[in-house]
Amino acid sequence: MNYTKRMILIGLTLVILIGVSGCTKKKNRYTPEGIKEMMLAYLEEKYDEEFVPISLTMENWAYKYDSLRVYPKNGNREDFFEVQGFRMDDGTYEMMDGYFKYIIKDAYEVQIREYVSEYYDDIKIFTRISGSGVYDDRLNKSTKLSEVYDIDPSYLPAIDIFVKEDTTQEIEASEILRDVGNRLIEDKLPAMLVLYIVYEDKFPEADLSFLKLHHTEFPKYVIEERMLTIGRKLEIFEER
Repeated sequence: MNYTKRMILIGLTLVILIGVSGCTKKKNRYTPEGIKEMMLAYLEEKYDEEFVPISLTMENWAYKYDSLRVYPKNGNREDFFEVQGFRMDDGTYEMMDGYFKYIIKDAYEVQIREYVSEYYDDIKIFTRISGSGVYDDRLNKSTKLSEVYDIDPSYLPAIDIFVKEDTTQEIEASEILRDVGNRLIEDKLPAMLVLYIVYEDKFPEADLSFLKLHHTEFPKYVIEERMLTIGRKLEIFEER
């Protein structure tokens, strides 16, 4: 084999090896372990804390993203949330997560308590949190309540408000809830609100377990229930 042919053969071999090596690296990056490592690194850098993985679901015919369920290392497993990863056409890998719902929960509840306390003295507020769902990546620990809507108007928490009955209260529960809703609209805070007027002797027990009561038992604890939803367009679109 002459010199020229030998150099062409070596060159072709190198091209093939480099190509195979590049494909292998890209494949390894999207293995379950590789994706899990990328997602955990993303969370730790974004929130400056560690997280524990629970389960990973890879991209499939039903969902065009990878999904990892995790919870804070210093928290409880029940406080899990989702991280989603998207494989982009340009070869990059973009991630979004749902941890923000835990971060902003207290601030939302404080704001609602302030408005409800103008009508009732005894109040309990609970935010129902689902482990699924992600939000705009710009939402983080430094985000203020007043900034949430402008960053991600799709954030809409489900909040249950339990108040102890007040026989001196002359304003209808529906009017009270609508006033709270209108003020949240002014604050640009979408939410699904449910107001429960609870019998005085049952109020100490009031919590989310009430929602699991049989329909025949529920009236023994709750006098009245009202619901109102403020959507992403900052309008009341569901009320009962």
